[in-house]
Order: sequence, then C-alpha cells, then structure tokens
Amino acid sequence: MLRHRHTIFTLGGVALLVGAMLLVLGLLGVLFAVETPYAWVFAGLCPAAFLLPGAGLLWLSRVLSRQHARLKTIGGIVLQGGEVPLGEVAGAISVPEPEAERLVLMAIGEGYANAEYDADARVLRRRG
Repeated sequence: MLRHRHTIFTLGGVALLVGAMLLVLGLLGVLFAVETPYAWVFAGLCPAAFLLPGAGLLWLSRVLSRQHARLKTIGGIVLQGGEVPLGEVAGAISVPEPEAERLVLMAIGEGYANAEYDADARVLRRRG
C-alpha cells in the first residue's frame, strides 16, 4: 500500500476538486433556478459525496507518506551504524518504542533496511 500513496493523493485531490465544482454548480443552480424544489438537496448532497471521500483520501496519503519517510529513515540508520538500539531508532523517527519496533519489522520486511532485529536485546543489526 505504501507504493500507492501518490495515487491515493491524486484521487483525493481530484475528488476534492470535483466536489468543489459540484458545490459551486449546485449553489449557482439554487441561485438561478429557485423554482426547482430539490435544488438544495443536490447542492448539499452531491458535493459532500465527493468532498468527504476526497478529504479522507488526502489524509490517508499523508499518513502513508509519513510512514514511508520513517521507513526510509530506519534504512538510513541501519546503513550508518552496525548495531542500533531500539530506543535510538524510536528517538530518530519520533515515535514510542512499541511503534518503532513495528516500523523496524516493517522496514526489514519491505526491504527498506538490510538488517536483522534481535527482539530479546531490542537491537537492530546490519546484515553482511
């Protein structure tokens, strides 16, 4: 899913743009065609159908981008040092240690870090 964060950002932006255009068209329709009894329904519901999912997709893309940056940071930390304690990794990416442990395992699994994680010693070791 991390590889598709740009696609999600694009979809969110397009949905917000379409929602804003529908809002403007709906309000213009209400202003110029007052005799339509359901104009307010279309002006309120149609834009929301695009604005809310668009905002959700933009939020999701932001979360994924932040996670991608943290995984890249973990990969960089591994390249710099041979053995890195989990506390140091957590400090570098500004998350609590349980979250850092989850991200370390994810970074190793997704190939961001060529390393091994020793859960007993809570240490990240560079491979090879």
